[in-house]
This record gives sequence, C-alpha cells and structure tokens, in this order.
Amino acid sequence: MTDDLTHTDEEGRAEMVDVGSKADSERRAVARGQIRLRRSTVEAVRDNEVEKGDVLATARIGAIRAVKHTWETVPMCHQIPITNVETTSRWATRRSN
Repeated sequence: MTDDLTHTDEEGRAEMVDVGSKADSERRAVARGQIRLRRSTVEAVRDNEVEKGDVLATARIGAIRAVKHTWETVPMCHQIPITNVETTSRWATRRSN
C-alpha cells in the first residue's frame, strides 16, 4: 500500500495511529449552508417572534456544538482542541427569474 495513507496498514486496512507526539498545527474549516423558508417564516425568525424562542441563537449553539463534536462524527478523527468558533448568518433576498 502507499506510504501516503497514514491510517492504514500494509494491506490497506484502517488502523488507529498515535498522534501523541505530533506537533500542534493551526487548521481552519469553513462550512456553509442555505435554508429556504416561506416569507412568513423568515419574518417570524427575523423579528424573533417564534414561540419556541430565538431561532438564530439556537442555530449558533448547534453550530458550536457540531464543531466541538467533530471528532465523534468524522471517522478516524482524534479529539482535537478547538480554540475558536465563529458563526454568521445573513438574510438573502429572493432572486426573481
């Protein structure tokens, strides 16, 4: 098997590797998404009039939680220290065709 694959053995089988002595490195990841909503829903979210609370605050908390649990959801990922999470949202106007 190729030497470039660090998490496989000589036969190409997945294996755990020791990263205990590996030097820290700075990494950056960017994720983007888009949600389409009815105009009335957009207005309710934007005006914070949803009965269950602040939808955007809940989305921010969800994003931060997802980042903090990356190592649990990405196969072969070690627990990694997270130093910062930034979330942003913006309202896009509907495009007319």
